[in-house]
Amino acid sequence: MRNVYTLGAIALAMAGCVTTGAGDVTSFRAKTYQEVVLRDGDPTITSRGRNSVVSLRPASHLVADRPVFIVGIQNISRRKVDFLVNETEAGEIVDGKTKALKVFTYDELATQEQSAQAGRSLAVSLLTSINSGMAADGDEQTQAAAEAQNAKLKADTAATAEKNMTDLNELTLKDHTLMPGETYAGKLYLEAPASNAEQKEYYINIKIGPDRHEFAIVQLPAVRKS
Repeated sequence: MRNVYTLGAIALAMAGCVTTGAGDVTSFRAKTYQEVVLRDGDPTITSRGRNSVVSLRPASHLVADRPVFIVGIQNISRRKVDFLVNETEAGEIVDGKTKALKVFTYDELATQEQSAQAGRSLAVSLLTSINSGMAADGDEQTQAAAEAQNAKLKADTAATAEKNMTDLNELTLKDHTLMPGETYAGKLYLEAPASNAEQKEYYINIKIGPDRHEFAIVQLPAVRKS
């Protein structure tokens, strides 16, 4: 019976696991028309253009596998302006040379999540099958426990899948026309910098109508206590 519970615990952990990176922190190098302030311990940079104001902050305190930023946009002009994801540029600077970093669209992120869900579903099917097989020769209590664990694992996996897709749909930046005075915000996902250097330098350029907001970013390992 102990083996069934152990396998069930492993399976439940796999259903909700999230891969994280080394734990870098982000800072900004402000230009003359930009200002950096701290919000809940993390830097937020605000850039003001003729027609728009854009703010940028890391989505989490520590950077994981790929940088994710929360972007806030305000149209301060008297006409509508467009934000288009494919006009947003990002690049990594290594030894004075620039390498483009991919900016992910919602459709690309949704496709990746669907592929990940298919992989998780397969893993869950295998684990529940093994769990049931191990419990088959046990008593009724052992078999009931295995069935309950399998049901919970499937339910938790389905709930995680639904939440991930809902979050992507509601929180990811998409193409958007901002009317005069309107604000728009969401998450922007970048390809991870490839440099092995401790200090990674890259940029994000966001175009809002005729305005171009350029953000210089530095990513450093978090200071860990010994």
